[in-house]
Amino acid sequence: MVLLALASVLLIGGDPARATTQSAARCDWIASVPPAFIGGQLTGVAAPSGTDVWASGWVEGSNSSAMFHWDGKSWRKFRLGRGELNAVTAPAADDAWAVGVARSAGWIEHWDGRRWTRVRLSGLADAALFDVAASAPDDVWAVGITDSVTGTTENEGLLALHWDGRRWRRVVMPPAQSPQTAPTTPPITFNRAGTVSAVAVRRRNDAWAVGATISDPRIPLVWHWNGQRWRLLQLPNIPQLANATLTRVAIISPSIVWVAGHRADRGENPVVLRWDDPRWDVPRQPLVVFRTAFTASPTGEVWVAQPLRRWDGREWLLSRRRQSGQWLAAIASASDGTTWAVGYSSTSGPSGWRPAPLALHHSCP
Repeated sequence: MVLLALASVLLIGGDPARATTQSAARCDWIASVPPAFIGGQLTGVAAPSGTDVWASGWVEGSNSSAMFHWDGKSWRKFRLGRGELNAVTAPAADDAWAVGVARSAGWIEHWDGRRWTRVRLSGLADAALFDVAASAPDDVWAVGITDSVTGTTENEGLLALHWDGRRWRRVVMPPAQSPQTAPTTPPITFNRAGTVSAVAVRRRNDAWAVGATISDPRIPLVWHWNGQRWRLLQLPNIPQLANATLTRVAIISPSIVWVAGHRADRGENPVVLRWDDPRWDVPRQPLVVFRTAFTASPTGEVWVAQPLRRWDGREWLLSRRRQSGQWLAAIASASDGTTWAVGYSSTSGPSGWRPAPLALHHSCP
C-alpha cells in the first residue's frame, strides 16, 4: 500500500478578538526537549492541561515509536514498539489514545492511567490511521485510509472508526462525487477513492473531518458528523482549492470551523478556509512552508507554523521565536492557556544530518 505523506497545518486556541500588543509582547515559545530519543521526531500532541501533556513520535528508519508525558516538571518516556505513531488524544488523565501504522496495518494504542496497550482490531490490514480526536472517554474518532476496500465498497478507502466506550466500530463516510458536468474527449476516468486526513470533535453530535481524493487532480473533502451519519459538505468553487488536499481541521464553536491543507500543483502552497455558518470564508492566506501543523481551541485563537504565525482576526502575525532548523508537526492548546507544539530540530554529526525531538510551549506570564 502506498501511504500518503500527510501535511499538518497547525491551528490553535485563544481569544476571538484581536489580541493587544501589550499582552502578545509578554508571551513567548519555550523549548522543552524530551529525553533519549536519538534520531526521533515528534508527530502528535495532546494537552488536557499544562501539567498533563502527551507527545507521540517515531524514529525514521528503525520505525521504533514512543510516547512522552509531561507532568509540569519533566518528560517521561514510554516505548511502544515498531511502527509510526501519527497522533494522540487524551480525553482524561487516565484515558488517552494514539494511532498510526505498523506493519502496513492500522495501529491503535490505549493509555489506562498506568500503561499503554495495543488494541487488536480486525479489518485494519493494509490501512493507516492519521488522526484521532475525542470529546469524552466514550466518544473517540480515528481516521485514515485503507486499501483493502478501495473500489469495492461504498467507503472507497475512506476509514473512520468510532469508540463508544465499549468497542470500536467502522462508520461509513460518503465518497467524493464526480466534478464533471459534461462529457470530455477523451473521457476522464474519475476515481472516488480517498483518504481521511484529520478529525476534530466538539460533542457527540458535532464532529468534522477533512481529506481528499487520491486521484489526479485531487478533490478536497470536508465531512460533518451530526450524531447519526457523516455528510459530505460542498466546498466553494475557488482557485485555492484546485488540486488541494485538506489535512487539518479545528472546531472553535458550533458555527466556526477552520480547515487547512495545501495545493500540490503550486509549490504545495498552504490553503486555509473558515466555515462561518452558513458559508465558507477565505481569510488572507498565511506565508508558511508546506507540511506544517495547525489546531484551534474553543477560545478562538489560531496558529499556523513554519514559521509560527498567529491570526489576530485580520492578518497573520509572526512569532518572535526563531525557527531555523526546526520543523513542527502538531500543536494543541491546554486548559490553562498554554499552547504546545511538537516536531523536530535538525542536528548534524559525524554520520551526517538527523532529527532530534522538539517540544515548544507558548505561555503568557
